[in-house]
Amino acid sequence: MIIGDIKYSALHSLRGKWGQAFWVSIILAFFFYLIPTGIEIYISGGFWKWLEQDHVPVKADMINSVITLFLFPITAASYWYYLSLARNEHWKTSQLFSVYTTSMAWKLIWTSVLTVVFSLLWGLLLIIPGIVKGTGYSQAYLLLKDHPEFTALQAIRESQERMKEFKMDFFLLNLSFLGWGLLCILSFGIGFLWLVPYMGVANAHFYQKHIHSPEHEAN
Repeated sequence: MIIGDIKYSALHSLRGKWGQAFWVSIILAFFFYLIPTGIEIYISGGFWKWLEQDHVPVKADMINSVITLFLFPITAASYWYYLSLARNEHWKTSQLFSVYTTSMAWKLIWTSVLTVVFSLLWGLLLIIPGIVKGTGYSQAYLLLKDHPEFTALQAIRESQERMKEFKMDFFLLNLSFLGWGLLCILSFGIGFLWLVPYMGVANAHFYQKHIHSPEHEAN
Protein backbone atom coordinates (compact mmCIF):
# COMPACT_ATOMS: atom_id res chain seq x y z
CA MET A 1 0.00 0.00 0.00
CA ILE A 2 1.29 3.46 -0.92
CA ILE A 3 0.03 5.83 1.77
CA GLY A 4 0.43 8.85 -0.49
CA ASP A 5 -1.95 7.35 -3.06
CA ILE A 6 -4.62 6.68 -0.41
CA LYS A 7 -4.37 10.24 0.92
CA TYR A 8 -4.44 11.71 -2.58
CA SER A 9 -7.58 9.72 -3.35
CA ALA A 10 -9.15 11.04 -0.13
CA LEU A 11 -8.42 14.65 -1.07
CA HIS A 12 -9.81 14.03 -4.55
CA SER A 13 -13.02 12.58 -3.08
CA LEU A 14 -13.38 15.61 -0.80
CA ARG A 15 -13.01 18.08 -3.66
CA GLY A 16 -16.17 20.19 -3.71
CA LYS A 17 -17.45 18.36 -0.60
CA TRP A 18 -15.47 20.13 2.13
CA GLY A 19 -18.47 22.26 3.10
CA GLN A 20 -20.66 19.27 3.84
CA ALA A 21 -17.78 17.46 5.55
CA PHE A 22 -17.24 20.52 7.76
CA TRP A 23 -20.88 20.53 8.91
CA VAL A 24 -20.76 16.82 9.62
CA SER A 25 -17.72 17.52 11.81
CA ILE A 26 -19.65 20.30 13.58
CA ILE A 27 -22.49 17.88 14.33
CA LEU A 28 -20.08 15.24 15.64
CA ALA A 29 -18.26 17.83 17.78
CA PHE A 30 -21.59 18.96 19.26
CA PHE A 31 -22.58 15.47 20.34
CA PHE A 32 -19.19 14.10 21.35
CA TYR A 33 -17.53 17.19 22.84
CA LEU A 34 -19.91 20.06 23.61
CA ILE A 35 -22.67 17.99 25.25
CA PRO A 36 -20.29 15.98 27.51
CA THR A 37 -18.44 19.17 28.44
CA GLY A 38 -21.73 20.91 29.21
CA ILE A 39 -22.75 18.03 31.48
CA GLU A 40 -19.41 18.22 33.31
CA ILE A 41 -19.81 21.98 33.83
CA TYR A 42 -23.38 21.61 35.09
CA ILE A 43 -22.58 18.81 37.55
CA SER A 44 -19.43 20.62 38.72
CA GLY A 45 -21.55 23.59 39.78
CA GLY A 46 -20.62 26.09 37.09
CA PHE A 47 -17.90 26.98 34.62
CA TRP A 48 -15.34 28.36 37.07
CA LYS A 49 -15.64 25.43 39.47
CA TRP A 50 -15.32 23.06 36.51
CA LEU A 51 -12.23 24.93 35.34
CA GLU A 52 -10.57 24.72 38.76
CA GLN A 53 -11.27 21.05 39.52
CA ASP A 54 -8.57 18.41 39.17
CA HIS A 55 -10.80 15.57 38.02
CA VAL A 56 -14.12 14.95 36.31
CA PRO A 57 -17.01 14.21 38.72
CA VAL A 58 -17.89 10.52 38.81
CA LYS A 59 -21.55 11.32 38.14
CA ALA A 60 -20.61 13.22 34.98
CA ASP A 61 -18.45 10.32 33.83
CA MET A 62 -21.31 7.88 34.33
CA ILE A 63 -23.84 10.04 32.47
CA ASN A 64 -21.45 10.69 29.58
CA SER A 65 -20.66 6.97 29.32
CA VAL A 66 -24.36 6.18 28.88
CA ILE A 67 -24.75 8.98 26.33
CA THR A 68 -21.70 7.74 24.40
CA LEU A 69 -23.21 4.26 24.28
CA PHE A 70 -26.26 5.59 22.44
CA LEU A 71 -24.13 7.77 20.16
CA PHE A 72 -22.24 4.81 18.66
CA PRO A 73 -24.72 4.63 15.72
CA ILE A 74 -23.87 8.24 14.79
CA THR A 75 -20.19 7.28 14.83
CA ALA A 76 -20.93 4.41 12.45
CA ALA A 77 -23.09 6.67 10.26
CA SER A 78 -20.18 9.13 9.97
CA TYR A 79 -17.98 6.26 8.78
CA TRP A 80 -20.65 5.44 6.19
CA TYR A 81 -20.68 9.07 5.11
CA TYR A 82 -16.93 8.99 4.49
CA LEU A 83 -17.39 5.75 2.57
CA SER A 84 -20.05 7.41 0.40
CA LEU A 85 -17.55 10.16 -0.43
CA ALA A 86 -14.92 7.57 -1.37
CA ARG A 87 -17.49 5.91 -3.64
CA ASN A 88 -18.78 9.23 -5.02
CA GLU A 89 -22.30 8.41 -3.84
CA HIS A 90 -25.05 10.89 -2.96
CA TRP A 91 -25.51 11.42 0.75
CA LYS A 92 -27.67 13.64 2.95
CA THR A 93 -26.67 14.96 6.36
CA SER A 94 -29.97 13.64 7.76
CA GLN A 95 -28.63 10.12 7.20
CA LEU A 96 -26.48 10.61 10.31
CA PHE A 97 -29.68 10.21 12.31
CA SER A 98 -31.82 7.97 10.10
CA VAL A 99 -29.85 4.98 11.36
CA TYR A 100 -31.87 5.29 14.59
CA THR A 101 -35.08 4.52 12.70
CA THR A 102 -33.97 0.94 12.02
CA SER A 103 -32.93 -2.07 14.07
CA MET A 104 -29.40 -1.48 12.78
CA ALA A 105 -28.92 1.05 15.61
CA TRP A 106 -28.99 -1.68 18.25
CA LYS A 107 -26.68 -3.86 16.19
CA LEU A 108 -24.18 -0.99 15.95
CA ILE A 109 -24.36 -0.38 19.70
CA TRP A 110 -23.78 -4.07 20.38
CA THR A 111 -20.92 -4.16 17.86
CA SER A 112 -19.29 -1.21 19.61
CA VAL A 113 -19.70 -2.76 23.06
CA LEU A 114 -18.19 -6.07 21.93
CA THR A 115 -15.30 -4.30 20.21
CA VAL A 116 -14.47 -2.33 23.36
CA VAL A 117 -14.79 -5.39 25.61
CA PHE A 118 -12.63 -7.60 23.36
CA SER A 119 -9.96 -4.90 23.03
CA LEU A 120 -9.90 -4.32 26.79
CA LEU A 121 -9.63 -8.03 27.52
CA TRP A 122 -6.64 -8.32 25.20
CA GLY A 123 -5.24 -5.13 26.71
CA LEU A 124 -5.29 -6.76 30.15
CA LEU A 125 -2.58 -9.10 28.90
CA LEU A 126 -0.41 -6.42 27.34
CA ILE A 127 -1.07 -2.99 25.85
CA ILE A 128 0.28 -3.87 22.39
CA PRO A 129 -1.99 -6.92 21.86
CA GLY A 130 -4.96 -4.75 22.81
CA ILE A 131 -4.01 -2.16 20.20
CA VAL A 132 -3.41 -4.84 17.56
CA LYS A 133 -6.78 -6.46 18.23
CA GLY A 134 -8.52 -3.09 18.22
CA THR A 135 -6.99 -2.39 14.82
CA GLY A 136 -8.26 -5.74 13.60
CA TYR A 137 -11.80 -4.84 14.63
CA SER A 138 -11.65 -1.40 12.98
CA GLN A 139 -13.55 -2.34 9.81
CA ALA A 140 -16.66 -3.74 11.50
CA TYR A 141 -18.81 -0.62 10.98
CA LEU A 142 -18.01 -0.46 7.27
CA LEU A 143 -18.61 -4.18 6.82
CA LEU A 144 -22.05 -3.76 8.38
CA LYS A 145 -22.79 -1.07 5.81
CA ASP A 146 -22.09 -3.49 2.95
CA HIS A 147 -23.36 -6.57 4.79
CA PRO A 148 -26.31 -5.56 6.98
CA GLU A 149 -27.16 -9.24 7.27
CA PHE A 150 -24.08 -9.78 9.47
CA THR A 151 -24.56 -10.04 13.20
CA ALA A 152 -22.36 -7.88 15.42
CA LEU A 153 -20.07 -10.82 16.16
CA GLN A 154 -19.87 -11.80 12.48
CA ALA A 155 -18.85 -8.26 11.51
CA ILE A 156 -16.12 -8.22 14.15
CA ARG A 157 -14.81 -11.63 13.15
CA GLU A 158 -14.91 -10.76 9.45
CA SER A 159 -13.04 -7.53 10.13
CA GLN A 160 -10.40 -9.43 12.09
CA GLU A 161 -10.06 -11.99 9.30
CA ARG A 162 -9.79 -9.47 6.46
CA MET A 163 -7.36 -7.26 8.38
CA LYS A 164 -4.84 -10.05 9.00
CA GLU A 165 -2.41 -8.80 6.35
CA PHE A 166 -3.20 -5.11 6.65
CA LYS A 167 -3.01 -4.16 10.34
CA MET A 168 0.38 -2.47 9.97
CA ASP A 169 -0.72 -0.68 6.78
CA PHE A 170 -3.77 0.70 8.58
CA PHE A 171 -1.68 1.75 11.57
CA LEU A 172 0.90 3.53 9.40
CA LEU A 173 -1.82 5.26 7.37
CA ASN A 174 -3.32 6.78 10.50
CA LEU A 175 0.11 7.50 11.97
CA SER A 176 0.89 9.59 8.88
CA PHE A 177 -1.70 12.13 10.09
CA LEU A 178 0.18 12.73 13.36
CA GLY A 179 1.78 15.97 12.16
CA TRP A 180 -1.58 17.37 11.10
CA GLY A 181 -3.00 16.33 14.45
CA LEU A 182 -0.35 18.32 16.31
CA LEU A 183 -1.13 21.38 14.19
CA CYS A 184 -4.82 20.94 14.98
CA ILE A 185 -4.03 20.97 18.70
CA LEU A 186 -2.13 24.23 18.23
CA SER A 187 -5.25 25.65 16.56
CA PHE A 188 -7.20 24.89 19.78
CA GLY A 189 -8.84 21.92 18.09
CA ILE A 190 -10.48 23.87 15.27
CA GLY A 191 -8.36 22.13 12.64
CA PHE A 192 -9.89 18.78 13.59
CA LEU A 193 -13.10 19.90 11.87
CA TRP A 194 -11.21 19.36 8.59
CA LEU A 195 -8.72 16.68 9.65
CA VAL A 196 -11.36 14.21 10.86
CA PRO A 197 -13.13 13.96 7.46
CA TYR A 198 -9.76 13.80 5.70
CA MET A 199 -8.76 10.83 7.86
CA GLY A 200 -12.22 9.30 7.59
CA VAL A 201 -12.24 9.35 3.79
CA ALA A 202 -8.65 8.06 3.68
CA ASN A 203 -9.68 5.12 5.87
CA ALA A 204 -12.69 4.57 3.61
CA HIS A 205 -10.38 4.33 0.59
CA PHE A 206 -8.25 1.87 2.57
CA TYR A 207 -11.39 -0.20 3.11
CA GLN A 208 -12.27 -0.04 -0.58
CA LYS A 209 -8.79 -1.11 -1.63
CA HIS A 210 -8.04 -3.87 0.87
CA ILE A 211 -11.15 -4.95 2.79
CA HIS A 212 -13.92 -4.62 0.19
CA SER A 213 -11.71 -6.04 -2.54
CA PRO A 214 -13.25 -8.41 -5.14
CA GLU A 215 -11.37 -11.43 -3.78
CA HIS A 216 -12.87 -10.90 -0.32
CA GLU A 217 -16.39 -10.22 -1.55
CA ALA A 218 -16.28 -13.30 -3.78
CA ASN A 219 -15.76 -15.57 -0.76
